[in-house]
Amino acid sequence: MRLINTLFLLLFLTAPVTADVVKLKTKDGLILKADWHAPSGKKHGVIVALHMFEGSRQAWKPLVEHLKSEGMGLLAIDLRGHGDSAIQKGKSWAGRVAEKDPTLFAGMHQDVAAGMSYLRKKGYGPNKVVLVGAHVGSSVALHYASKNPRIKAAILLSPGEKYFELDSRVHLKKWGKRAMLIVSSKEAVESGARPLYKALPHKDKAVLLMLPQKRIHGTNMFGKVPGLEQRIVEWSAIQLGKSLSP
Repeated sequence: MRLINTLFLLLFLTAPVTADVVKLKTKDGLILKADWHAPSGKKHGVIVALHMFEGSRQAWKPLVEHLKSEGMGLLAIDLRGHGDSAIQKGKSWAGRVAEKDPTLFAGMHQDVAAGMSYLRKKGYGPNKVVLVGAHVGSSVALHYASKNPRIKAAILLSPGEKYFELDSRVHLKKWGKRAMLIVSSKEAVESGARPLYKALPHKDKAVLLMLPQKRIHGTNMFGKVPGLEQRIVEWSAIQLGKSLSP
């Protein structure tokens, strides 16, 4: 019996972590899909993850186990026109994505707002959230944060200065003294990461991490840069007030 109990426990601990698939409604009437991994308790924070151009919420799966080990949660959103949020009002918006329609991307801050509304209902306010974006998801994160100063911190993976007419330099003017981690390969750092770092109004809580690996971009860094996933999670936990054990 003891052996059976031990085997059951091992199977439970090694079972893949599955997300709750939730629906988010935006202010402009869209229905989005998102993956929700709840934190282990209300004292822990949440990462709101925003994927790359033509990506999906699936890209954030490599963070899940690391977040679980810190007790943190994850809300990974399929942005409008992407993934399981591609069909809106009976029509596919994938064409608008492929055409890089600037009005589509300009509305994505509402997708983040819908996610934040969902979290508030769960008991997690903006002081418990770190925004993490990759490629244009970084631009969306900055756009939303420029309108919402209570967001405590953000992580930008391979950001650009003006992806699809989202002017991140303008949005950064309202960043203030909040914490930010910017991650880029050295070969691509001048295309967005370094200019944005320089544009920050205050750099006391800002870090620019340049990676030696080549041909890595956004969430494509996962699995190619040793320890990056853990670093993202630990940095986020610290910004939300957690003291990590040595």
